[in-house]
Amino acid sequence: MTIKSINIINGKNKWSNTKKKLVHIVLDLGSYEEKPSNKIDGFYDRLKKYLPSLKSHRCSEGKENGFFYRVKKGTWMGHIIEHIALELQTLAGYNTGWGRTRGVKGKKGVYNIVFNYEDEEKGKLAAKEALNVVNDIINDKDPNIDKIVNKLKSKSLKETIKRILREEIDEARLSDILRVTGNKNDLHNYIEKEISKDFEIDRELPTQLTLKKRYNNRDKIKVYFNWYDTLEHSLKRRIKERTNFKSVSEFSDVLKDAINSILPDELGVTISENGRYAINLTENNLTVVFSINLDNFENKQIDINVITVLPKNQIDKKNIINFFVY
Repeated sequence: MTIKSINIINGKNKWSNTKKKLVHIVLDLGSYEEKPSNKIDGFYDRLKKYLPSLKSHRCSEGKENGFFYRVKKGTWMGHIIEHIALELQTLAGYNTGWGRTRGVKGKKGVYNIVFNYEDEEKGKLAAKEALNVVNDIINDKDPNIDKIVNKLKSKSLKETIKRILREEIDEARLSDILRVTGNKNDLHNYIEKEISKDFEIDRELPTQLTLKKRYNNRDKIKVYFNWYDTLEHSLKRRIKERTNFKSVSEFSDVLKDAINSILPDELGVTISENGRYAINLTENNLTVVFSINLDNFENKQIDINVITVLPKNQIDKKNIINFFVY
């Protein structure tokens, strides 16, 4: 197999109406035009072994493992090189995932392969390395995926983390990135450090609160907080970026006061069942979206799951009840 040419597209093109940044390679399969993947002993198993993360590629099957299904059933090397080039970039921290492989009209065994890129030079390198990976797998050699990914990583761990901080990343894809960028604890600690540059993480987000007022002037009610706070959905980052609070403590104290202002008075009135609610902290130009679970109320317990924080009053959905705290 030979790459006849590699070109960079940056603008309108005939391949995609939405993707402007594409790598275009012309690949001659040579004798492998007569050898699809199912005709090469052990190819499918070795590909799964060395690049298991390709399971997320849905391909034309439209479901997880769809690409692997195509490989097992039999597909051509050009198609496989397209997917590997994309996956190598993804593992290196790039946001790619679109590609196409089409035969060159009138030239048997020659294919146009296009896939998107973020970094031009790394995109071209991904094309070359994808061919090397395929050749190694055909010849039952270890392609050393980690080494290739490290070559593709023009971004440092710090830059990858910055991307995670500014984007929503699917948990499975994040796990693939972590495989080459470091373990989850290291990443979490680095994110905490980045957030804390202008925002003091002086304590963790609160886990419980005893309401100041007694329910029916008799029962003390405890509120237990659960926070939708993950690497890919960092509430601390949202608090830092979307509010004027300077610390976790400052935010937590204001939120506790707001909870005390509506509970327990609204129990049985506005809040009579499990559901989604929002507190608009007008003085702070902030909305906190959460759900309330009353299943343990007989035990004098309320569970609050904090979903996200938004600047100002951005909640207009009918299925969310708003409380305004001035």
